[in-house]
Amino acid sequence: MFRYAQIDIETGVCISVSLLSGEFVADHMIPLFKWVDKEQPGEPDEDGNPTTIIVPEVVMLDIEVNPGDTYADGVWTPAPPPEPVDPQPTPVQIKIAQLEQDNINLMLAITQVYEEKEAEKAAAEQETINNMLAITELYEMILALQGGVE
Repeated sequence: MFRYAQIDIETGVCISVSLLSGEFVADHMIPLFKWVDKEQPGEPDEDGNPTTIIVPEVVMLDIEVNPGDTYADGVWTPAPPPEPVDPQPTPVQIKIAQLEQDNINLMLAITQVYEEKEAEKAAAEQETINNMLAITELYEMILALQGGVE
């Protein structure tokens, strides 16, 4: 396999990185491999002595190239990291945030009404207790006036 970086000829910016099944020669295709000669054992010579033959072999370069990197004068320069994007909320996200805030406000209002009603209920119960105590005192006074309690 033959690894190439395709560049924009005018800018030198890498457009893509490809693995091809064969060699490709073009100005905009920068090879990311090299040919090396590799020795292999050959057939013994006529005297039976071992021989070696040289076989060309493709070796990938130990270099990382990515789209956006720049190639100039045989040197690759990595692309700068992308600028962080401050995401703007979409209309749907804005509406969801408003509904969530409305929901919180509604829950707070319900809690406030509940607490007020509970306070009114407690006050009414206390008033009932006070009335019952007053009635009890009146009965005791009436009984005392009628001759006392035995």
